[in-house]
Amino acid sequence: MLMKQKQILFIYPSFSTFVEKDFVSLSKKSEIISYAYHPEKKILYFIYEILKLKIFLIKKIRKTDIIYCWFADYHSVLPMLFGKIFNKKRILIIGGNDAVSVPEIKYGIFYKKGFRRLSARLSYKFSSLILPVHKSLIQGINYYADKTGLKTGFLNYVKKMKADIFELPTGYDKNKWKLKNGIKKQQSVLTVAGVNNLKTYKLKGFDLYTDVARRLPEIKFIIIGVSSEIHEFIKKDKPENLIVHEYIENNRLIDYMAASKVYCQFSLSEGLPNVLCEAMLCECIPVGSDVNGIPDGIGSTGFILKERDVNQATELVKKALMSDAALGKKARQHIINNYSHEKREESLYKLLDL
Repeated sequence: MLMKQKQILFIYPSFSTFVEKDFVSLSKKSEIISYAYHPEKKILYFIYEILKLKIFLIKKIRKTDIIYCWFADYHSVLPMLFGKIFNKKRILIIGGNDAVSVPEIKYGIFYKKGFRRLSARLSYKFSSLILPVHKSLIQGINYYADKTGLKTGFLNYVKKMKADIFELPTGYDKNKWKLKNGIKKQQSVLTVAGVNNLKTYKLKGFDLYTDVARRLPEIKFIIIGVSSEIHEFIKKDKPENLIVHEYIENNRLIDYMAASKVYCQFSLSEGLPNVLCEAMLCECIPVGSDVNGIPDGIGSTGFILKERDVNQATELVKKALMSDAALGKKARQHIINNYSHEKREESLYKLLDL
């Protein structure tokens, strides 16, 4: 007799690639009921979205076995609370912003006091299993963003928690992210991020990246993922060797990664950057800031920037450009060995007892 599949309430604020991967993985071994929460700043719309979520939970919670929620924020507190009341397994996935505070750029859910911070804290307290994508989101120190040492991780902000905590990195598809026939590596440098405001522009280190491009005028530098407004901002003082693209589809993005020798990730704060790992699968030689999951993601296959210094960053990019192509192949193997999609999937099944 076949055992009945467990029912999972799958709650998320945006259906990004890594969220979609978990959805597909869990769908293989359980019945998924998904809910997309739409973040709203206007108070009436916000109340409306919260009420919608509450009604959804009231209708679904009794027959649910597991509540699976991506990120700690407004949308996670009610699912975790309802799950606790009805004694359901409550999984909270932590990605980065929901475990830090970076005062310099007013970033992180724990930067400001208020209802949003309270929602995150209660979500942590009500959960039964917390799965951060990197251990620094549990507890760590960021000396790159602040030389005096910036505390990172939710344990610095949430006390007396009873949830189990397990580091579970995001996973990547080696068959999708790879070199393509007919595309050859060029002496070019790439960085990618979804950037639609100046805060995120600085968070992703685009200011430092632009300064490095200015120091190496003979090398092509590429930025991908900015909004039209940020594109206009960059164009005001852009070196001629810096090419800027707005959002592009993944298939075209793979082409850029396949053609670029070096990938830069100069973020002030991160979890485990997806685009860094995807670029490494495309055999880009990585150069990244000494922040959260970036050094582990790079391992011994690239170069780590210890300080936010344009001279040091420029030297590391030059070293990466001069490196043998074998280092790019080593970078790909590092991601396959440590951050495969299959590895995360197997861990999820075990942790959720599917």
